[in-house]
Amino acid sequence: FYAGGSGQAAQTKVDVKGDLNIASGYLMLAAGAVITNVFDSALAADGKYVAYTDLEELFRGGNRLSVGGKTTIGAAGCLRPFCDLRCGAAMWLDLQDVTVATGGLIDAYEGGYNRFSVNSKVYTMCPGGLRSGDNKSAGSHGGRGGNLAVNSYQPNNKVYGFANAPFYPGYANGAGGIRGGGTIRMDCASLALNGTLKANGSSRNKGGSAGGGIWVNAGEITLGDSARVSAQGGSGVSGQGSGGGGGRIALCQGLSDEQMQELFASDEHICEGVSVSSLIDKYGATCISVAGGTGHASYTTGEDGTAVFILSTAGKKMLTVAGDPENIGLPTPGYGESTHESGTAIDLRADAVVYLDAAERTRRVCGGFAVTNAAGDVIASGTGTTGSFTLTDDSFLTWD
Repeated sequence: FYAGGSGQAAQTKVDVKGDLNIASGYLMLAAGAVITNVFDSALAADGKYVAYTDLEELFRGGNRLSVGGKTTIGAAGCLRPFCDLRCGAAMWLDLQDVTVATGGLIDAYEGGYNRFSVNSKVYTMCPGGLRSGDNKSAGSHGGRGGNLAVNSYQPNNKVYGFANAPFYPGYANGAGGIRGGGTIRMDCASLALNGTLKANGSSRNKGGSAGGGIWVNAGEITLGDSARVSAQGGSGVSGQGSGGGGGRIALCQGLSDEQMQELFASDEHICEGVSVSSLIDKYGATCISVAGGTGHASYTTGEDGTAVFILSTAGKKMLTVAGDPENIGLPTPGYGESTHESGTAIDLRADAVVYLDAAERTRRVCGGFAVTNAAGDVIASGTGTTGSFTLTDDSFLTWD
């Protein structure tokens, strides 16, 4: 099923009153241009770059999918959002409880920016887009795309977008034939992810395209063992094959509409009442990737993008979980920061033994835990792998 299309008026809405279940196959949705006259060739007589200046329109998105009930993507199912390839407007996914099963996908691969032609001239609206003729370089976004030699970048390979508000998609490869990674922009009540959110660039000759953007705000976020979230740059595969720059990912938990608007609109792209931390540190590099694409042979590898976890702390107590000397295994609650109402009973669990290699020759044994407050006072401790305590202040849980 395919809805929407390039050139369609903005704010066209696909409205599902009940549940949406994509057990198998694809639901493909395309964001139309946010205004009908998105381009005036008289504004860019050099045939290269014309700015799309109405960022508020890009923030609101092109078209919208709204689901009143549950959204379930099965093991053979895929939700496929495409941005407008000219101005970069994304689909806005306005959902409730979202479950993505192992093998299921929300996939914006090759759904981002590309160059386009008007009156036999080639243009781009991407803020960091390669101009016409730069056909030996890869695309950029959160990191620069590579050029012809190791550690070489064209001046026009500009990083663009915002780490805390990644609504821009990725840019095309230098040849302009392959779109960058698109944007997954989703607001939902909860996200239970065992499958994949993907906004990768494409791996091609004459450079890979850049990774796109993933911007999710959910009341609750649960990432299972098989969950993957990626906005990787595409790799160079042959010929003049440099790597595309990595994209940008921001997973937000519990933010209000006003906080999301402030992340977008403020000069520093930050807002009151949130904490910002590394998404890779929280979930691990196996789960999260904004890696730049690999350059073929001696061509340059793209730079990595950005990945952040943004947590609303307004009126709640924070628990920060870490391992000593490093994060090992998958404890409950998970590593990183989480917020809870004051007085919440917190149950703790960690694996007794974690093997560090596939041959199970090296292992770490859990030696217990300690919970401390900001002053360093011990609230709870134990020598086993389970425990519990009541959270009344901002606290730190350390597994040994």
